[in-house]
Amino acid sequence: MYVFSGVPVNKLFLSCARQYARYIICQWACPILKNYPYGSYDLIITSTGALVDYFKREGINVEYLPHAFDDRILSKINTERPREGIVFIGSVLSDIHKERIVFLEQLARCIDFDFYGIGINSLSEKSPLRKKFKGEAYGLDMYDIYSRSKIAIHIHEQITGDFLGAKRPFEVTGSGAMLVTDAKKDLNNFFRIGKEVVDYVDTSDCLTKLRYYMEHEDERASIALAGQKRTLEDHTFKVRAKVLMDIIRQNLK
Repeated sequence: MYVFSGVPVNKLFLSCARQYARYIICQWACPILKNYPYGSYDLIITSTGALVDYFKREGINVEYLPHAFDDRILSKINTERPREGIVFIGSVLSDIHKERIVFLEQLARCIDFDFYGIGINSLSEKSPLRKKFKGEAYGLDMYDIYSRSKIAIHIHEQITGDFLGAKRPFEVTGSGAMLVTDAKKDLNNFFRIGKEVVDYVDTSDCLTKLRYYMEHEDERASIALAGQKRTLEDHTFKVRAKVLMDIIRQNLK
């Protein structure tokens, strides 16, 4: 049985499930929850490198597996339209995304972009993000937005630490937009920086690069195309599924 992050299960549920499942695996990509029965699983798989050490310290069997892109999505969205503008899709909940909110508000004062996501009502009435807000976007609607955008901004949640741990980089590149994301120690394990994606170290750096690539379309398009090619070759769920099966075979015998 394979349980994904956030599904509300407890020890009793997992104990009962043992009647039907020889092994129970959890894929965890959320902040650590108090009283969650991590120790009741045979294996935890996490896409957040920073959590691997945490689970190891707790004596829990853990393996690392990055997020990916489902390339079947490309047959369900319009990929032939001209691309326009810059977009950010994500949450801005004031209690858990304070640094992200500050960063995006600084960008919003200096550059035009569209913002889709949740948490708008938690922002100050004077927040410049309110003027950028276009609504919520999920599923194919989200991918459709990426497929018509030139650039997509990404900023990780704090839980990921210094390592890439989000699915957004693969969603953006897979959809053909150019990814501009916060710098991570292992980003170059997934993409060639400056060739397939662009990273930034702070707000000023991000602004400089956003402005540059909006003015240099050929370079932007080349990076976006190379990023998409890399994702479709190396970072699809088909690729990850093979790795997952190897992990299961090695850990659950």
